[in-house]
Amino acid sequence: TPNEGAPGDEVTLTGSHFTGTTTVSFNGKAATTFYFDSDTQIRAIVPSGGTIGPGKIVVTNSAGSAISANDFRINLLFTFTPLHDTYGNSDNPTSTSGTSSTLRAKPGIYNSYLKFEVTGFGGTLQNAKLRLHVSDDSPDGGSIHLVSNNYKSSTIPWVEKDLNWNNAPDIDSPALSSTGAVSIGQWVEFDVTSAIVGNGVYSFGLKNNNSDKVYYRSKEYGAATSPQLLIQSLSTGAPSITSFTPSDGMVDTEVTIIGNNFLGTTAVTFNGVPATVFTVESNTTLRASVPAGATTGKITITNASGNGSYAQDFVVTTPPVITSFTPNEGAPGDEVTLTGSHFTGTTTVSFNGKTATTFFVDSDTQIRAIVPSGATVGTGKIVVTNSAGSATSTNDFTVNLLFTFAPQHDVYVNSSTPITNYGTSGTLRVKVSASETFCSYLKFEVTGVSGTLMSATLRLYVSDAGPDGGSVYLVSNDYLDGSAPWTESGLLWDNAPTIAGTALSSVGQGSIGQWVEFDVTSAISGDGIYSFGLKNNNSDRVYYRSKDDGASTAPQLLIQTSTGPSALSKGDAAAETITAPIPTEFVLDQNYPNPFNPSTQIRFGLPRESHVTIKLYTINGAEVKTLVDNHYPAGMHALTFEAKNLPSGKYFYVMQAGAVRKVRQLMLLK
Repeated sequence: TPNEGAPGDEVTLTGSHFTGTTTVSFNGKAATTFYFDSDTQIRAIVPSGGTIGPGKIVVTNSAGSAISANDFRINLLFTFTPLHDTYGNSDNPTSTSGTSSTLRAKPGIYNSYLKFEVTGFGGTLQNAKLRLHVSDDSPDGGSIHLVSNNYKSSTIPWVEKDLNWNNAPDIDSPALSSTGAVSIGQWVEFDVTSAIVGNGVYSFGLKNNNSDKVYYRSKEYGAATSPQLLIQSLSTGAPSITSFTPSDGMVDTEVTIIGNNFLGTTAVTFNGVPATVFTVESNTTLRASVPAGATTGKITITNASGNGSYAQDFVVTTPPVITSFTPNEGAPGDEVTLTGSHFTGTTTVSFNGKTATTFFVDSDTQIRAIVPSGATVGTGKIVVTNSAGSATSTNDFTVNLLFTFAPQHDVYVNSSTPITNYGTSGTLRVKVSASETFCSYLKFEVTGVSGTLMSATLRLYVSDAGPDGGSVYLVSNDYLDGSAPWTESGLLWDNAPTIAGTALSSVGQGSIGQWVEFDVTSAISGDGIYSFGLKNNNSDRVYYRSKDDGASTAPQLLIQTSTGPSALSKGDAAAETITAPIPTEFVLDQNYPNPFNPSTQIRFGLPRESHVTIKLYTINGAEVKTLVDNHYPAGMHALTFEAKNLPSGKYFYVMQAGAVRKVRQLMLLK
């Protein structure tokens, strides 16, 4: 007796031959505490960790074991401490006692109040007890009543720091339970089962009917003797998991799991491997450590009613390993494929110390990463990181400089309309047939390229596909008769430069919406004007987007070089990129402040990547110094010019970016 209880409850067993008992178990779990009263009686404490629900009690001695005929049912146990506890004193009806270490009851003098918040309760209610620890004995331990959560005649919830005799809720409901004489150091239990209906806030009032006051410990005295609301219930179902965090981790990582029906949990597994360490914090929260040997897969929680798992896998991470990557060089925007192991759960991929903003974990053994803008030009390592650690490539990856150019001119010509110009068309076309042939032409101005040429690629965007994407040739920059440089507004079938010789490169079948790349590396020798002709050998035409269709699909000439100037300017000042829209033309702003002493800021803007020099000249045209000499990306840039060692006067500062030249005047006043 009793025939049910929760961990910590005492159960009395009667029988015979109990002398020499070595173990007492409940539902298969050995009690850590039991008392041998006599050969016919044992008192045992229901152990923590016993399977929730009905099961047998087993008593064992050296001669054998005895199993109870009837089941003992282990209940779920929910324990709550008070949000507020205090007493009111009629002798000081407006004073508060919220910080007192005692709760008191005495007729007409003291009434006490306790408020609990019940959360996470689950299952079928079996019983509820309010436990109080006696600090001053009395022949009448008092009675417990359910009272309002609010102050008397108010809708405002009461709190311990403001409750007094005058504003305390009335204790006028029938007693939930009462107790008689109590002794110092005793735990007194009041049955409040009838008051509990589920999760919510519950307030109780305590009073007695004896002039000998009774004192109990309040929560302010300390956790060991704090009031407790103990609720027991039967589990109503298998566990369910609604979330967990983190989503990945290595062995020994603590995972917090949220769900329901966690009280009575007997096992937590990670992809089938049992966790040796887990803590059930409440019916809805559980913490478990990833066990050794666990692999990526489902987290599963088990209780007496069944088990539950979550659709999302928990990713068990181990430090990644990089075995290879391809290609071994590239510029920002290029895709690099890495092979290795333990890539699942990767959090970052970096190139030469710069984190890639875009990467794709294709599998545990493959990642595709885009070389990030801002990666240090030159050779360096690729590093892959997950929550377990990092892997550094054995070989270096070379980040190249990338120069991007849009065409000055692009146009197609048509043999069936030999004197018609198509310079404003949104397409470039190729086709060969007896009735109609299309060829296309593109002209680029390459400026500011530095370093050793690694590759040059002509990129075209497909708008109408065919089985032969065409071949690209280097052609003359002039009209057919050599009279002048050709332009898109003047080029016709009859005056277009000849497309002949060996193709630079060719492509086959393309798809609408695809970028097609032609290798034109052999044609590029440095800064200059380059014209390309495009034709195919199939009657099924292919259309590409021209620059007139819009910038997002305009043709591109991409040039990569392996080395370039230092990231710092060769000049006296260092220009920094600033946050601002990319200008549509080259810009050189007036310095600010102006006049100045001794420093001023000069801002310049580039519509595309360019090599920039900014030089300072006297009013008579004599060069004073170079402020900037470097390659910069498209965007706005700013440099600070220090003129400590220069005399006062007017100066010119001149920006040169390719063929573009901009001049401004500044004044130094000392």
